[in-house]
Amino acid sequence: MVMRRRRALTAIRRHRARVAARRRRAVIVVTIVGLVAWVAWLGRHPRSVAASNPPPPSYQAVPEPADYALFAGAGLLAFAVWRRRRT
Repeated sequence: MVMRRRRALTAIRRHRARVAARRRRAVIVVTIVGLVAWVAWLGRHPRSVAASNPPPPSYQAVPEPADYALFAGAGLLAFAVWRRRRT
């Protein structure tokens, strides 16, 4: 009888520990989700620092004439190697 009661109490304690751990995880997840939502809201808010300082526009790189010469030279070299192997 005493052993059954001890086992039951141990099972109840384990269950309570699991429930408490689940609650702690839930609080952490809710906190993280809330923080992410708050940061996202700050980025869209008109008076926020992120909204008043938009990132600079990105420009596409324009190849220099030397780059074209490099690619042409590599193409000619590849063509010469291909032709030499073919014959």
